[in-house]
Amino acid sequence: MDRSVSQGLILYQNNCIQCHGEDGKGLGALYPPLAGSDYIDKYPDSLACIIKWGRRGKIMVNGLEYDQPMPSNEKLLDEEITHLINYIQNAWGNAGVYTSPEQVEKGLNYCN
Repeated sequence: MDRSVSQGLILYQNNCIQCHGEDGKGLGALYPPLAGSDYIDKYPDSLACIIKWGRRGKIMVNGLEYDQPMPSNEKLLDEEITHLINYIQNAWGNAGVYTSPEQVEKGLNYCN
């Protein structure tokens, strides 16, 4: 397992698993899935912003609407966000895409 992905697993377990589940399938109608998420495929550049600053408002994932706020994770460093994104993008049969630290920095600059 790639170092970034393995570090991301630890971060996922510490920050995300409560809502998105061990299997990444989310929590019913409350929290959207990360496994097989069409949102992640469509908007990969938004992941860093969502992880760092959270999200409020409606979101469509795999044809279902979710409206539960996601809390911010402002304490996470850019490197940790990179690892977390790489885990999510490579877990549960997701696309296997890798995100660079530069892409995360660019994404975070976009949302500020």
